[in-house]
Amino acid sequence: MPIYQRPGSETYWIDIKLPGRARVRRSARTTDKHQAQELHDTLKAQLWRQSELGERPKHAWDDAVIRYIKELEKRSADDDRLRLRKLNATFTGRLLAEITSDEIKEAVLALPGIANATRNRYLTVVRTLFRKAANEWKWIDAPPYIKLFKEPDRRIRWITREQADRLIVELPAHLKGPAELALQTGLRQANVLGLRWEWVSFDRRTIWIPPEAFKANRSLLIPLSETAILVLRRQVDQHPERVFTHHGKPFDTIASKTMQDACARAKIESFHWHDLRHTWASWHVQAGTSLQQLMELGGWSSYTMVLKYAHLAPSHLQDAAAKVPAPGRPKLRAVE
Repeated sequence: MPIYQRPGSETYWIDIKLPGRARVRRSARTTDKHQAQELHDTLKAQLWRQSELGERPKHAWDDAVIRYIKELEKRSADDDRLRLRKLNATFTGRLLAEITSDEIKEAVLALPGIANATRNRYLTVVRTLFRKAANEWKWIDAPPYIKLFKEPDRRIRWITREQADRLIVELPAHLKGPAELALQTGLRQANVLGLRWEWVSFDRRTIWIPPEAFKANRSLLIPLSETAILVLRRQVDQHPERVFTHHGKPFDTIASKTMQDACARAKIESFHWHDLRHTWASWHVQAGTSLQQLMELGGWSSYTMVLKYAHLAPSHLQDAAAKVPAPGRPKLRAVE
């Protein structure tokens, strides 16, 4: 039966069988029999043209989203799912080949209360989806050209050691250790709060972050300072698996207001948790750590990403300039 209703459901289903092709069964997503019949006939005609005339199958936005999500392996998979879900209202049911770059830009612009940096994250996901559809899946001839919005220069905010000491004093007890470790290792919030004892080695004085837990999707080995060792030793026996806890239980997020209130009491303006990583990097460069060493310590994937700290150590350029030997002075002719 090409069109039918399952027991207990008013929604119609479609069943299409063509010689030499896989059987197609899917919901028509309608309770109207005429609409279901129209969809059945359209799909059957498309399948026939693909089979007999060699036409490329026409895929919809929904098909691309489903396949894209199935193939996701990176740690930001949940973020990508959420972004695509917010765009579904605009593009659901639309054929990929008919969606234009202007429509994509307008859909992202219509999202309320977000800055260009966040809009670009949406555009990056959509751009990747369309590139896969064109280059890997061969569903469309070419992806639409998607230009990112202009963003302000990246913000670099760091504090002095004296300010950091004041901040630690003002933070709630369960955040003092995480903040101290962040300032000693440069680890991001997720890696600090998610730190597990099995990744810590007091004997080797290291922390090992496995690929699945690190942003760059690769492992990172971090040498520990004496201060970092002391911070970790204070947490021993607090929890069998996780290093940092709150009321005896692991926690994964920090309320922005908690950080803001602590900064206000410490008389520090415009400072966020991620700026602890900027502070760690800035202190390193000021202490003479090379940008290459900083890149390795912080787990950055490219040298370009640490160049933003170069201005904090102008002396390294002076030292390099001094390595060029001075030429001999020409002899002056005596004046007769």
